[in-house]
Amino acid sequence: MAVDRQDFEGLKARSMATVRPHDTGSLRVIERDALQAQHLTSLPSWDRFLTYLQAALQRLERVRSGAQAKLNAIGVVDHGSLIAAKMELHVADGQIELLESIMSMPKEIIEHGDKARDLLEKIGGDHAA
Repeated sequence: MAVDRQDFEGLKARSMATVRPHDTGSLRVIERDALQAQHLTSLPSWDRFLTYLQAALQRLERVRSGAQAKLNAIGVVDHGSLIAAKMELHVADGQIELLESIMSMPKEIIEHGDKARDLLEKIGGDHAA
């Protein structure tokens, strides 16, 4: 059975709902990683990196639009051209999804760090890092 992102998020939420004492080490790692992500996103080099990713994302969106236009064009009836456009569309979709995931990763790490810190506080002050 394949697991999609929604299934993964649901499983993650259920597993985070109950914290066992041996989980505190993992929570501390998540909390620490969030601090590193905050540091990373405060650097000018991160902003520059994001501009490169944004430019690549915009280029891929143009590629995707072009492929979608080919698929929608009434004059394109050649099977090979339609398959090529469909493949181009799917490749662009996958690359767009990957870039968006990379761009949002530090924010997600920081959010998970906040949740980890909250869970550590609920467990007790002596467990918090």
